Amino acid sequence: MVPNLIRLKRDNQELDDDKLSNFYRKCNEFYIEAVAKIKQRFPFGDKERQALKCLQMLNPQAILGHDLSKKHITSISELLYYFPSICPENITELDREWRTLRRTNFNFDETETPSVDTFWWHISKLKKGDGSAMFPLLSTLTRKLLCLPHSTATVERLFSSINVMKTKLRNKLSTTTIKGTLHTKSEIKNCFEFNVKNDHLKKFNKNMYDFNQNKDETENQEDSQIENEIAAS
Repeated sequence: MVPNLIRLKRDNQELDDDKLSNFYRKCNEFYIEAVAKIKQRFPFGDKERQALKCLQMLNPQAILGHDLSKKHITSISELLYYFPSICPENITELDREWRTLRRTNFNFDETETPSVDTFWWHISKLKKGDGSAMFPLLSTLTRKLLCLPHSTATVERLFSSINVMKTKLRNKLSTTTIKGTLHTKSEIKNCFEFNVKNDHLKKFNKNMYDFNQNKDETENQEDSQIENEIAAS
């Protein structure tokens, strides 16, 4: 809308070149100042944002691309710093697999880069001459990285399920009951086809209603009792 208005005023000779140049200069200064403030206020340099840069190694172009500027990731050892809980202990072997992968020739169509999941699925299926996996550590790590949640949508859905379950009329539901109901909802998709076993039925006993006893302790005792009975049978 603004460019059309400027063009109209210029065509009607309501704006001379000096006023138009001054207007564009002020717009440019505004955008420069806005970008500077955004960069100053947002934590672009924190650990979480820097970790996203490491995930560039998941892009197939980092391995298959003919553009050398996109194949600059020569080492992925810094993943250990950003993702210590999912990285393998042998980071040296992981880095060796990465360097080997970058030197491997693949039979993908040069005109079309495969998707991320297709590419890494193919990598996980590669075998050595003895039948063992060619990139075991790298394949396991990439599967874990690709499973990382990209948002809080999963947690929000969980909260919504709890709000539907624990209403004003059911406000005395215990945490154990809510947890069990959520597990049941997520694991049992079709209750009509679910095979009820004896160890399931044994959990329905008087201890379910013993609110004076510690529930965690009760559950542990029940589980131990059931495991012993199953082992004995």
